[in-house]
Amino acid sequence: VPPNTNDGYEDIFDRLDKNHDGKLTPREIVIGLRKNPDIAADLGLDSHVSEGASRDSLMAMFIAMDIDQDDEVSKREFVHFERKIHEQRG
Repeated sequence: VPPNTNDGYEDIFDRLDKNHDGKLTPREIVIGLRKNPDIAADLGLDSHVSEGASRDSLMAMFIAMDIDQDDEVSKREFVHFERKIHEQRG
C-alpha cells in the first residue's frame, strides 16, 4: 500500500474511528455510516445499516478488510481494502 496517497481513505478512517484507538469495530462503522451519509456514499454502503441485507453486506466487507482476523480493522487494513476496491471498480 503506497503511503500518503491523497485518496481520502485515511481521512474517512479517522472520521469513523470515534475513540481514536486506530482500529474500527463493526459498531463504529455502523454508527459512522449513520451519522455520515457522505462516507456511506463514498464507500458504496447504505447509511442506515439494519438487520438483513445491508448488515450482511457490511459484515462481509468487514471480514474481508480484517486481514489479520482480530475482529478489528486497522487503518492500514481499511486503506488497503478501499484502494483495492477502488482499483477493481476502475
